[in-house]
Amino acid sequence: MRTNHLSLIAMSALFFSLILLTVLHEVLRFLVNTTGLDFLNSLNDFLYSLGNFSLPAFISLCGGIVFLAGTRKENPSWYLGIPLCMAFAVMAISPALQGFLVIHSPTPATLEPGRLWFYADKAAFSFLPLCAALFFWSQKQLGRAIPLVIGMMLVISLSSIGSLVHDFFPAVIPAGLHPPHADMTLFLAIYLLIGLPLIGILFLALAAISRYTSVRPAPPESPLPGVQP
Repeated sequence: MRTNHLSLIAMSALFFSLILLTVLHEVLRFLVNTTGLDFLNSLNDFLYSLGNFSLPAFISLCGGIVFLAGTRKENPSWYLGIPLCMAFAVMAISPALQGFLVIHSPTPATLEPGRLWFYADKAAFSFLPLCAALFFWSQKQLGRAIPLVIGMMLVISLSSIGSLVHDFFPAVIPAGLHPPHADMTLFLAIYLLIGLPLIGILFLALAAISRYTSVRPAPPESPLPGVQP
């Protein structure tokens, strides 16, 4: 499909969301301070509320569904992209569900639906690099770069697992027994500011490759032996 590259660009939205929202937040705050326009302040508050990744995750989910549907017949390994779309879906609907599945018990280890969904949301966010690794593994058009890309995903996974420890362990382990907060925050910062944007860049690179291969003219067919032109 000639629109595969657009789907891949949409899939990259989640991975650039934190940087884009941060830049927009700072730009709008500067405009509010210089112009004093109230509607810019309201817009800034709205954009700041999108920091839960729900909207960019929904955009990435739509792009992933369209991409998998478009390449399902030509790519035998298309199903390896399903875990990534599932992670997008969990993050997209998480804020809405958390509004209904309220955590009532103060005990961290309770298995009520709200807490279970909290664990699922954090796991989906932290396992994004591994899900992306499966997706990139299925894209044979990357050619010899596939092992390098998978290696990068595994390295990024180290910081994502650190962010999972940062969010998960304090919720289930009594205070004083989980790893130091500052150390885990460092892993989370590396994951948010370096790991996720790097994955987004890989999606954009794959989009460029997909665009190039879709517009490149097919090589002329060689004549059959014995056939004179």
